[in-house]
Formats: sequence, structure tokens, C-alpha cells
Amino acid sequence: MLISPDYLADIQDHLSRAKKILIVTHEFPDIDAIGSSLALYHQLLKQGYQVKVWSAQPLNHIFSFLPAVHNVVNDYPRDYEYDTVFVLDASHFSRVRHNHKIPVDEKTIINIDHHSDNSHFGDANLVLDISSVGELLYHLFKGMYWDITKEIATCLYAAISFDTGRFAYSNTTAITLAAASDLVTLGASSYKIFQEMDENKKKADFDLMKLGFENCITLDEHGIAYMKIPSQRGTDSTIKLIDVIRQLSGYKVVLVFQEVDKKKVKVNLRSKSTFDVSAFAQRFGGGGHIMASGIFMEETIVDAEKMIIDALKEELESKRES
Repeated sequence: MLISPDYLADIQDHLSRAKKILIVTHEFPDIDAIGSSLALYHQLLKQGYQVKVWSAQPLNHIFSFLPAVHNVVNDYPRDYEYDTVFVLDASHFSRVRHNHKIPVDEKTIINIDHHSDNSHFGDANLVLDISSVGELLYHLFKGMYWDITKEIATCLYAAISFDTGRFAYSNTTAITLAAASDLVTLGASSYKIFQEMDENKKKADFDLMKLGFENCITLDEHGIAYMKIPSQRGTDSTIKLIDVIRQLSGYKVVLVFQEVDKKKVKVNLRSKSTFDVSAFAQRFGGGGHIMASGIFMEETIVDAEKMIIDALKEELESKRES
């Protein structure tokens, strides 16, 4: 069993006292975050709980194929007297947008995550080094002997597929593939999910890719390549430019700087070598995985670019000399 009996017993103990549950995830949610949230939503409803999923950010069309996505609420459910909060795919509670609205001292917090830098902020913490929260929930449901319906299988398969780069990234294991195979047997349509995730691009997506190519900078001496996207550009797009630039051969680290507003920048980092982008991101208040991490900076895009690239050059140089 992938999840130890102690973990299962701890979560079951907390659930035995729960009645109304709120599910939340990190800001700028992706398909692992929302797919996992909806899989848990369906499962907890089956187990007899009252459940709501709250995302403070509206979800765009890329999530539309996920069963019951229309039930995700964007406004904080002020009149919903929940007693337990599941926090999914967030290494720190601060990564949940508008987390200050959740009275953590009065609620039971169950933290389920797969990031190595997770701070174990919950009353119960199920944190494993695994491909995705989708895969983690699959093993949780199996460990609890809970049935997986077609709707749950669809949500979990999409979550796993997304965070493994369609089963191409290094976080894909034989256990991951076995879980995905089982989910297909249980009703997930791999082809339909692929179509929804990869064959639904809009003109805005191609416009953003063009902008990214026009603002692509390569530092061959240091093995760094990055794109810069100014504020309000690409806001109608759902494409992840980091997945585009990572296809560039011959670079150790690739990045995308996205200006959220004049004094806030989102930075995505990917390692294509042994360089630990999670440890690097933590220097700037970010984090994530060894091969994939992110940072939010209260800086202009010009200042953020200089700070990150200068530090990255220095660290890559030091590792080359050691």
C-alpha cells in the first residue's frame, strides 16, 4: 500500500468528526488542482458529507470538461458553516488566494500535497513525493476502499495527465502508469481528455506564443532561456508558455516572467538538468518541485528579471566551478 495505515487512520479520524467540508487549492489553479478538487468533491458527496469547492479565481474554458466544474464557487461561501477544510496542491497555506477568510483556528485543516517543500500546516498532513495530487488521491481512495466512479476517474486521470506532461515528465513512474490504466478501466476516456486538454487552443493562445517568441532571450554561456510577457498581454490565453520554451534544446534552466500588474510578477521555472529550481525559488519566497517551481514577486518585471537572472547566473556558475 502506497499510503501508510497511519496516514489513512489520521484522515479517517478527522473525517469521522466532519459534517460540512470546504475544498480549496492554490491560486492560479491548474488541472491537477481543480481536477483533484472535483474528484474529492464527488467522493466526499458519495460518503455522505456536505461539500463545497471554492476557488477565488473564476475558471476558464479549459476546465469545462471536468464533471461538476459548474459547482465550483468563486465567492467565499460566507453562509456555509463548514467545519473541515481540505487544502489541495498547496505547499503553504499562504498559496490559497484570500486564505485570510478561512478561520483556521476554528476549523480542521487537512493538507494533501505532493510538493517537497510543503510546510505541513494542517491538522492532518498527507504529503508524498508523487507525480500529482490526482495520483495521491487515487491511492487515498483505494486505501479507504472507496469506489471510483466514471466522474471521479475522469477528474483524477486529467489531474495526473496534466502534472506529468501527458506521462512524459520524469515524475511519471510505473505506479503512475498503473494508476492511469486503472482509471481508464474505471471510465476515464484518455482520448477525450487529451482532446479537451490539448486540442482546444484559441487564436489568443497562438498570439501569446508569438509574443513569447518575440520576447525570448537566450543566454548560451549560462544555459538559460526565458520569455517576458508584459501586463495585460495574453490574459485571454490559457496556454502555458513554460511548456513551450522547455522544448528548446541545449539549456539548463528555462523561465517565463509574466507581469501580473506593474508591481507583481509571476515567474515559472523549469530545470532541464540536475539544477534544483525549487531550492533556488525558495530564496525568493517561492517553491515547488526540483524540476518545476514558481515565484511571485512584488517587483516590476524589469527588476524581477534582473534579480532572478543575476542570481541564477551566479548559482549556475558556482555549480560549474565546484
